[in-house]
Amino acid sequence: IYVLACRRRKSNLNAEKMALEQRTGVLMKRIDELMAGKQLYRKYDLKAGNVAELLGTNTAHVMECIRIQRGHSFTQYVNSLRVDYAKKMMLEQPDMKLRTLYTSAGFNSDTSFFRTFKQFTGLTAREWLTREQKSAKHKKGQHSGT
Repeated sequence: IYVLACRRRKSNLNAEKMALEQRTGVLMKRIDELMAGKQLYRKYDLKAGNVAELLGTNTAHVMECIRIQRGHSFTQYVNSLRVDYAKKMMLEQPDMKLRTLYTSAGFNSDTSFFRTFKQFTGLTAREWLTREQKSAKHKKGQHSGT
């Protein structure tokens, strides 16, 4: 009887976990769409509550959803989007002033930008850009037959 009760409890927990992942998957899609569409991550003072309000849910649901679906805190999720945006801008406009770059990406200081960029890429922004530019030149050289 104990074994059957344990199996039933485990089965119920698995069903609850699957239902939670499905619910959070739907919410995560909405969060991703909102972030991409409105580029909310570019707001330096963005809070989970802002996102929750725009989606008609509560802050705890947004934070739990991101934790379950992305394995990050809200701040880490937002910072990953900011770093991706900064990388895109660095490639498109390599001569952009640093202050313009980090503020347009949503960072409120160069220190925060440098620390976060290195945390996500393992490189400084300059090292990353240099590597990407070398890689692009190498690829271009391969395509031109040199």
